[in-house]
Amino acid sequence: LHCSRIILFVIVELCWNVYPSTSYSSLLLLFAHLFILFGLWSSPAEYPYADKKEKADRDSKESGKAM
Repeated sequence: LHCSRIILFVIVELCWNVYPSTSYSSLLLLFAHLFILFGLWSSPAEYPYADKKEKADRDSKESGKAM
């Protein structure tokens, strides 16, 4: 997983460093960006505060029942 991120980073950097741009570097950059976009769309959404909110809601319900 981390290796693919590094490879994508290197591909994008190499494409940006080609001057003047060629059709191959432009196509490679396009496919790299499409691959990144597909990875973002297909990955699960992460909500780092969801667990904290659920725990806070649970604690508030439990403290309300104790009264």
